[in-house]
Amino acid sequence: MTGTGAALADRLAQGTVLGAEGYVFELERRGYVKAGAYVPEAVLDFPDAVTELHREFLRAGADVMVALTYYAHREKLRQVGRESELEAMNRQAVRLAREVAAEGGALVAGNVCNTWAYDPRDAATAGVVRAMYAEQLGWAADEGIDFVGKSPEYGQKVRDEYTNNRYHTPRDVITPDWDLSGAAEDLKLLFAVGYRVAQADRFPEWRAGNEFKAIRDKQRHS
Repeated sequence: MTGTGAALADRLAQGTVLGAEGYVFELERRGYVKAGAYVPEAVLDFPDAVTELHREFLRAGADVMVALTYYAHREKLRQVGRESELEAMNRQAVRLAREVAAEGGALVAGNVCNTWAYDPRDAATAGVVRAMYAEQLGWAADEGIDFVGKSPEYGQKVRDEYTNNRYHTPRDVITPDWDLSGAAEDLKLLFAVGYRVAQADRFPEWRAGNEFKAIRDKQRHS
């Protein structure tokens, strides 16, 4: 969560912080989101409607603009035939929220949601879900939601300091202040994928049309 005004922790210390919510249902009521799927396609198809709703929440007193990425994860968009727009939808959602937040010094929050991709009987699905959420949060971070309680400028400052002063120099070493939680999540995902492949009863297949499929098929039958 980030923004142009005071950080979330500072605002909570001063009192109540109101977050905007109910975007999907309100946009459905206005005719911009299809009932049933409830995918926030309005972010791309009707961006002005989303911006206006953000602005209404801001004027009503909301302190936090929530990026409209609820149900904008890979599994859901695949079901409705819009998986190819996954990244564009997530990035656009954050940009719209940031645009309005800047008008009133509000904060901007990223957003993930529930998914039916997880199966408690299949440990490998946990890695699938983590990967879906990781890519959503990664795009949100790229668009300005970098550090909890920090501004977008802070994240850029950290990157610049590392790139300009430490990258590929004798000082390019791991230090105690590094947060390796993201790397740990990557390792968990890689382990889950490897375990699932090792336990499967057939070899993984390339998708039809992939340039490597013919090469793999030739190797398997040679």
